[in-house]
Parts: sequence; structure tokens; C-alpha cells
Amino acid sequence: MHALKEEPFKGEPPKPTSSFLSESPKAEAFVPAALFALCAALISILCWNDPEIRHALVGRPHQIFEMGEWYRLLSSIFVHSDMNTS
Repeated sequence: MHALKEEPFKGEPPKPTSSFLSESPKAEAFVPAALFALCAALISILCWNDPEIRHALVGRPHQIFEMGEWYRLLSSIFVHSDMNTS
């Protein structure tokens, strides 16, 4: 049976020269990002002004998992809480 030989650590491991995070966003990514931001803003404003819309879109575990309302997993991304605590 051969024992594994441990080699001493020789300096720092090589660092990556580039990754997807070091690249600039592509121009065609602007339109989908802007549409998502616009939809999120509009739906948030609607939910702040109409509690019925907020109730219809917000994700609650009981409604998602027990009642099968799976759309709430996606729709709750667009619902943002109001800063008002009342």
C-alpha cells in the first residue's frame, strides 16, 4: 500500500484573468432589464394603491403549496411592500 505524499503549497493559486462578471453588459440586455424594472415599478405602485391587487399577487405559503396557486411564486417578485407601517 502506497502512502500519499503531501506536496508543500507553492505560492498562491492562479487568479482568473476574466469572468462573466468582469465583462460589460451586452447592449441587447438593456431592453429586457428596462422592461422588468418598469413592470416591477408599475405593479408595485398598483399594489400600494389597491389592497385587492396586492392580496391577489402576494405569495403566501398556504395559498402556494396547499391551494396550488403556483403563479404567486412569480407574481410576488413584482409586489413590493409599502414603506408605510399602517
